[in-house]
Amino acid sequence: TERVWSSDDWMQEDSPSNIIMENGVIKAATFPKLISKLTNECSEPNLLKEFLLTHRSFTKDGVELLTALKQRFYYCERTTPNPEDVPEIKLKTLNVVKTWLEHFAWDFLLDAPEVAQLCYSWLGEIQETDTGILAQTAEAIKLKLDLVQSRDRQPRGKATHNVDPPKPYLPKDPSGPILDCHPEEIARQMSLVEWKIWCSIDPCEFLNLSWTKPDREHRAPNIVMSINHFNYTSSWVTNSILACPKVKDRAKVMVKWIDIAQRLQNMGNLNGMMEILSGLTKGAVHRLKHTMAHLQSKEPRMFSAFETMVNNTKPNNAYACLRKLLVANKPPMIPYLGMYLTDLTFIEEGNKDYVTEHQLINFYKRGLLCSTLTGIQSYQCIGYNFVELPSMAWELMYGSENKDEDELYDLSLILEPRNSHKVTRSGSINFRTPKMRINFNGSSSNTEESVDSSPSSPQKSSSIPIPKEKEKESRGIWKSPKFSSTSTSVPDSSGSLGKSKSGGLMRDFMGL
Repeated sequence: TERVWSSDDWMQEDSPSNIIMENGVIKAATFPKLISKLTNECSEPNLLKEFLLTHRSFTKDGVELLTALKQRFYYCERTTPNPEDVPEIKLKTLNVVKTWLEHFAWDFLLDAPEVAQLCYSWLGEIQETDTGILAQTAEAIKLKLDLVQSRDRQPRGKATHNVDPPKPYLPKDPSGPILDCHPEEIARQMSLVEWKIWCSIDPCEFLNLSWTKPDREHRAPNIVMSINHFNYTSSWVTNSILACPKVKDRAKVMVKWIDIAQRLQNMGNLNGMMEILSGLTKGAVHRLKHTMAHLQSKEPRMFSAFETMVNNTKPNNAYACLRKLLVANKPPMIPYLGMYLTDLTFIEEGNKDYVTEHQLINFYKRGLLCSTLTGIQSYQCIGYNFVELPSMAWELMYGSENKDEDELYDLSLILEPRNSHKVTRSGSINFRTPKMRINFNGSSSNTEESVDSSPSSPQKSSSIPIPKEKEKESRGIWKSPKFSSTSTSVPDSSGSLGKSKSGGLMRDFMGL
């Protein structure tokens, strides 16, 4: 049902009851007042971008916004004091729709076909009653809408590269384990897989903490996909290490992953690097003191590189080191998604959606959101120039059969018991892992480790989820709950998610 505003809504003079401005910048306003300012001849330079990028945080959908623009177009004849301004306001209103289609067209896909049908109907009405500049503009908008409707999505990251891609390192045995492939090629294929997920995330998925809601699979499907893939890859790293009965073999696998993580960092795939570091620092791996000692003595360079990466990716000072890497390098890059989700959570939890007793839309908050979303979009434009190897890509997405966190910790204790001076052999342990496929419908991993002061206890994973404590065999494993629809996560001083406002413990950003 179309919401209808009365002519009084569009005729109101500026007052504290409908708009708050500071140094000429809108800080808060009613929805009709925002639309009016948006379509005035002298609107703020950044107002249109901030509005269109964040409007789904205060409107129901694109249909509501288009309805308001349509009403503004017709009501301006009755509500504009100076009749000479009417043509300019109408043209400015159509230009808002034109810009919307050119740069923020996901609304016309997410809300299809309703918003497109409403738009076609309105443009047809204009062409029937006008033969001048308004009709010409309406026709131009129709052509853009036709183009949007003809393709499923606005393509991102499809820029043409001026050079040929590097020659791929083909696996010697295509049916062999993926870790037998060249580490450079593994990093390349990981980056291609992650890029497809990263560039598919629409800005509206980042609004209203959509990835934490019960219907997150509908509201933020690509963020959920990225989260699931992060946890899947992190678990794969841990599983591959604990699948080795011997200390030297576990250390060898760790060296391989550290090498891949370094290459991912050099490629600008910081999210992929964090996936690997998450798997390498899970409690089930971190407590393997014999393996760590072997790695430090036999591969000191790799051990030092590992320590450096871990220290540089801690959430201290709001991931300052990761931000420096983003600034110091040029695209293509895949930022660490958890860093942006942390930023957005601070903005959402630290600023009200509506202010004053008049319930004005807090547009200052939307400006903060727009700044973060613009930063995200800047890394969704230029993709990687690598040759895709479909079989390897499939292995990276579905090939690992991962144990859950409890099973991994049990296995870790068998491989290297607490306070042991000698490493036990595997005996009759079955190292074959249970079947698991990545699930992109929003389901996720179930457990995560806690921090214990004892040397042999699991350390909190740099991976991501913050969880709910569960005592198990006196080792302090954390078992993570699913998101609650009544609680919202709040980052603590370390950058992780702590207690929610409703009192429950929540998982961190990359684990649902």
